[in-house]
Amino acid sequence: MVAGMFPASAFATDSTEASTEPDPHTHSYEKVVTAPTCTETGYTTHTCTVCGEVLKAKLPHIQDCSFALVERMVYTGQALTPDVTITTPAGDLLAEGSDYTLSYKNNTSIGKAAITVTGLGKYGGQTTLHFNIVPDKVQNLRLSSVSSTSVKIAYNKVPGAARYNIYVDGVYKGSTTSTTYTVQKLKPGTTYRITVEAAKEVNKVLYLGLPSDELTVKPGTSLSKCKASLSYTSTVYDGSEKCPVPTLKTSSKKKLVLGTDYTVTY
Repeated sequence: MVAGMFPASAFATDSTEASTEPDPHTHSYEKVVTAPTCTETGYTTHTCTVCGEVLKAKLPHIQDCSFALVERMVYTGQALTPDVTITTPAGDLLAEGSDYTLSYKNNTSIGKAAITVTGLGKYGGQTTLHFNIVPDKVQNLRLSSVSSTSVKIAYNKVPGAARYNIYVDGVYKGSTTSTTYTVQKLKPGTTYRITVEAAKEVNKVLYLGLPSDELTVKPGTSLSKCKASLSYTSTVYDGSEKCPVPTLKTSSKKKLVLGTDYTVTY
């Protein structure tokens, strides 16, 4: 045999002594859960008691889920707590109380309210959602008086509102803190659509209620600008009531109709 060459059998050893692998077996895992924090994702560690194999599984984070909630609610003076629907990326619906908790902040007054969602159980982390609290819709918009070039409107007070925005044919006309407003510079005989919305500014953000129902108005001709004449201006006294009939004509010489355009009292 050539020097330095050895048969392979010279290196043979007892296989039970040389192997570091355990005998074939069924894994038996012990589970240890590392709870998540507000900033760190939790995980579960699975350690086999037979071979020592370690597997780690990341716990689902609440921020990985999708959220559905109303974007705005009407101010009532009471704390508002809208429901939140939370769905995992896999499409599973989470349950409040077992998978997460909700806490609310700034949810009474008009403005921006916050909801803190905190994961429970196998769901870790926190996230914050927001919704707006806005004034209620203006009710009972009505015509108070009318002239040839202006109309005065009135409406009910809206709780929590700081002012009211007036729109004519969808265009902003002005605002007021009062529950009445006079719309001016209108054209006689023209039809206008008026709406009003309640508003309040909080931290330089304007929160608006829904517009009121439309009020349709049509300014008429001011009788003070008409030319008036009577069927007679003098008569002989005979003890009976005298009722001369007035005739009114506009500046364009249009004759107004008694009983339709104006009434007369004596």
